Amino acid sequence: MDMWSFFKILSYAFANIAVLVFAYFLLARFMKFQFDEPPTWSIRILSGVLGGFFAFLLMNFSIVAEGSRTLNLIWVFIVLNAYYFGGTSAFITCLFITFERLLFGDMQVAIVFSIVYLAIGILQLVIGPFLRKKTNFVQLFIVFALTIVPLSTMGLLIAPNISLKVIIEIAIYILLGTFACYYIVTDLTTLGKQMSFFERTSKIDFLTKIENRYMFTAKLEQLFGKELFYLFLLDLNHFKKINDVYGHDIGDLALKLFAEKLYELYPDCCYRLGGDEFAILIPSHSAFNPEFASRELKKTIAGIRVELPNKEIIFFSTSIGYMRSDHASSEEKLYRLADKALYADKQT
Repeated sequence: MDMWSFFKILSYAFANIAVLVFAYFLLARFMKFQFDEPPTWSIRILSGVLGGFFAFLLMNFSIVAEGSRTLNLIWVFIVLNAYYFGGTSAFITCLFITFERLLFGDMQVAIVFSIVYLAIGILQLVIGPFLRKKTNFVQLFIVFALTIVPLSTMGLLIAPNISLKVIIEIAIYILLGTFACYYIVTDLTTLGKQMSFFERTSKIDFLTKIENRYMFTAKLEQLFGKELFYLFLLDLNHFKKINDVYGHDIGDLALKLFAEKLYELYPDCCYRLGGDEFAILIPSHSAFNPEFASRELKKTIAGIRVELPNKEIIFFSTSIGYMRSDHASSEEKLYRLADKALYADKQT
């Protein structure tokens, strides 16, 4: 083999890997990089269709071996789709490859391979449920074997002039492609989990599990001047004393229970601003009565009970200040007015 032929084969090999990785990167973006989560039916169908489409692209980057276009990574889509998304996805990919073979391949060979692809797809459907209790490596190995062995055997039967050396090269090439893509997808999944964690922690208060001050500020800016709404500010009365007398564990528990009650009444519009200070952004409409809402909030918080190991029971109360958005010229002014009302309520 001359140098030019070697680099041509190498370029085709890299093209195969590039198409394969790009396909699963697209899937990763669509799935928010969560390949280790149970796939929905839409994901199974999408992965099967994408696998079939990109398999067609890979047919145009096949490496010639002993006069035949034999080396490409289209089988990897069957293996990885079966491994990550189950037999349904692999079966859909097999259907697409079958269709492409019949359209663009030698008809006699295409028909035989089409039958094999359909058989593999059905086999992946049948065997899928039995693999769930196996380890990841065993699952991948079984799926790989159930794909490569039938196709390699059929290749030898159809083209007996192809040497065993080429068949081994094909198996090794597919194996390397499978594991290269597997580890890339694993890295993408890890990266996706990290991104999801950082995104979640930037928006959600770690202790109370409701949205934090950053999300409050963003929502306030989004609403102000566009919609009428009420800003309610609340804090837990005597919170410092609770921490000092009963300890920070009880103080943290009080904040969690406080936030739970707010979320029960006003889901998706309550926020922890910091310490024992909370906020609620409530749309203003004709049926909404802020005084009644304030009384209901206080009644709900007063219903919180914490029993200590020594049988002592702690009760809680809250102070509330509120203001409607059209009473202020800016978000900052609205916040100051609500805070002033909160201070006045604490003095009563």
